[in-house]
Amino acid sequence: MGEPTGFLKWDRETPQMRPVPVRLRDWNEVYEDFDPEALTHQAGRCMDCGIPFCNNGCPLGNLIPDWNDLVYRDHWQDAIERLHATNNFPEFTGRLCPAPCETSCVLGINADPVTIKQVEVSIIDRAWNHGWVVPDAPDRLTGMRVAVVGSGPAAAQDATGSVVVTTEEVYGAFYDDYTRLSAFLHSHSYTGNPLACAAALATLDIFESDRVVERNRALADRMAAAAAPLAGHPNVAELRQTGMILAIELVRDRRTREPFDWRERRGLRLYEHALSRGVLLRPLGPVVYWMPPYVIGEDEVALLAEVTAEGIDLACA
Repeated sequence: MGEPTGFLKWDRETPQMRPVPVRLRDWNEVYEDFDPEALTHQAGRCMDCGIPFCNNGCPLGNLIPDWNDLVYRDHWQDAIERLHATNNFPEFTGRLCPAPCETSCVLGINADPVTIKQVEVSIIDRAWNHGWVVPDAPDRLTGMRVAVVGSGPAAAQDATGSVVVTTEEVYGAFYDDYTRLSAFLHSHSYTGNPLACAAALATLDIFESDRVVERNRALADRMAAAAAPLAGHPNVAELRQTGMILAIELVRDRRTREPFDWRERRGLRLYEHALSRGVLLRPLGPVVYWMPPYVIGEDEVALLAEVTAEGIDLACA
């Protein structure tokens, strides 16, 4: 290691948070810039552990002692190579990961653990600044296709690094032409993350303090009133509403309930028209949903109804 007794010389140090009133004015980093010399000392606190439990504490198995040592020795380009060996997105994990590696740090048994997360994000930030992050293209192409199953960072990791090579038959079972009804759909798979759970709890606090549910009842009534004229449209079978979610079912003939051919994707046509007018709807087959944000105003509800009426005329013509 670069400094075997570094953990005895230097205490744990982390960057300071920018004041909240300042952070509310921009989308910049939460933390102030960290002094480069202080960062070197933090990397130098990494001990020459016989068994570095931080490797196992990290879900990716990052080679943490390796790149801590390289940062301490000022070998930054070597450090990003070691970091990228196990992690394709340190720019994400270095900011959002709850850092189980630090709770696994041996130094944490009787002192403050190494600031692993800060070293990680500093490595990738410097790599981007120096142009060291470049595509790693394959030497040859096999002609086979790739299927990525999942969402969020897991799928992105597969798409850029360790991919799944499959046959056309397997690929077609997961994703194919819409009309063959073989698209594999799923909801969000990245759940149970501590950061997401913390955000959810904070949101529930806002719901209570701002009386969101009470305000939404009034908003839902406005939505119902604005959508009511659509119920008489010859291509609308019915309107269904639960709270702030309102569904509009499109049919070829309202009297007979004759449906459109699903291949015509009439709901998608309505969605695309609304999007061109700056309104976001959600189409699920012939049913189109209003699912507005809870901060929507009366004028925006009126616009939502106006654009939907236009879109139904165009989509069902």
